[in-house]
Amino acid sequence: MDVYQLKIALRGISPMVWRRLKIAGNTDLGDLHTIIQLAMGWKDYHLHTFRIYAKDYGTYKPGGTLFEDDPKKVFLSDFRFRVGDRFEYAYDFTAGWVVWCKKWNEHFQACPLQIFSDRTVTLV
Repeated sequence: MDVYQLKIALRGISPMVWRRLKIAGNTDLGDLHTIIQLAMGWKDYHLHTFRIYAKDYGTYKPGGTLFEDDPKKVFLSDFRFRVGDRFEYAYDFTAGWVVWCKKWNEHFQACPLQIFSDRTVTLV
């Protein structure tokens, strides 16, 4: 199984707020949304969207955007990310929180979810 190392960082914030995650390639976008919420300490109160290769993905919520694809059927491995590739995760559109997600290294052995940040290291 492929495991991707992603660095997620809030754009436009100083000092930088970031997390580094190791995520299985068979993780769907619905689960990735949940993982990012947990890693950032957010409560999933707001709408969100992923923008990957100029296409938007997300989970429909009343009052939000309709999406063409079911996020539970779209997996990280479907995008064939290369080292350095980036995608955007926007959350709480009124606050303008945008996270850049960047693939760092090729592949890792399967492992439990690891969250590295500017302050802590946590095994989940």
